[in-house]
Order: sequence, then structure tokens, then C-alpha cells
Amino acid sequence: MTLPPRAVESLLAGLGATADYRDAVLGDLTEEFAQRVRDDGLGSARAWYYHEAARTAPHLLGSWLRSIRGAGVRRLLGVAVTALVLAAVTSAVISAMLIGPARELGLVIHVAALYPTLLAVGLVNGAIVSTLAGYIAGWLDEESPLPSAVAAGVLWAAVIVATNSGSAPTWYRLAAPVIVLAFTGVGGMLRVTSRARRFAATI
Repeated sequence: MTLPPRAVESLLAGLGATADYRDAVLGDLTEEFAQRVRDDGLGSARAWYYHEAARTAPHLLGSWLRSIRGAGVRRLLGVAVTALVLAAVTSAVISAMLIGPARELGLVIHVAALYPTLLAVGLVNGAIVSTLAGYIAGWLDEESPLPSAVAAGVLWAAVIVATNSGSAPTWYRLAAPVIVLAFTGVGGMLRVTSRARRFAATI
């Protein structure tokens, strides 16, 4: 039987729906996909699957939201905080490794002259660290990796909004939380799809 796109299937599974509901939905999609491959060809079946995946995703996420309770909320927050701490520590170590040699070489940074560039670099660094945090959150929570990645992003964005200095330009204060939210989600998706690729390579 021809199987649906693994990455998309894994993203749907990563939304954290209850096991019974998730398996039923994904099973139905797989059966219909195989039938459409036989009737209409692989290209048409893939287009149908992508459309159905987009339509089904909110229902799977709704199943996760309905199932999460007190212990689940605490676990979600624990995963989000742990992911952010690990990502921040990794970023600090990398920064220290880069700044140390620069100082030894006697490079002098004129902060005032480079302020706009430093802000842009800060956003790029934020995107990288956010992606890492989302990936770690997805790795720590195999049952609902995407909600955990998004939770890490929401938590970090809230901290950024609460601590943003009024001296920073408006564009930076608006862009920073948006980038954090977007790239923690990207990190979670990378985790989920990387698992799908490794699984596909073993069969």
C-alpha cells in the first residue's frame, strides 16, 4: 500500500491528540490516500492529503486541548521552561566561544555605530535559539511535541514583551516576540519531521 507523505503525517501526529482519536483519524486518511492513489494517481492523492491535513489539524489540536488537565499543564510548562533554559545555556556558550577570540584579537566594537546591526544580529540569534528551544521541547515531549514547542515560544515571547526596553526601536520590540513564536514552532516541526525521516530510513 502506498503511504501518505510521512512528514505531514508526523506533523499531524505531533499535535498531541489522544492516541485513539489520532490513530483513527490518521488511519482513515491513510486508507483514503491509498484508494485515491489507485483511482487518481499519486500526484492527485498527495494534493488531496495536504488539503485534508490542513482541515484535520485543528480537530487533532482540539483533542489535545480537551484532554490536557492540571498535571498535563504542569508538564507542558516544565518542558517549555527546560527547553528554554537548555537553549539559552547553549546560546551563551556559543557566544562566549565567539566573543573570547574576538577580544584576544583586539577587535573593538563601537556599539553606537553598530547599534542597528547589533539589533538585526540579535533577531537572527533569537531565531536560531528559538528553533533550538522548539526542537528541544519536541524532543522532551514525544506525546505532544508541537504544542510543547509552541508553549515554549509563548512563554519566551511573554518574557520578551514584559522585559522589552522602551529604548529599543518599535520594529525590534514588535519583531522579537513574533520571531520567537514562529521559530520555536519551526524547531518543533523539525524535530517531528526528523523523526519521520529516521523512521522511513529503517523500513
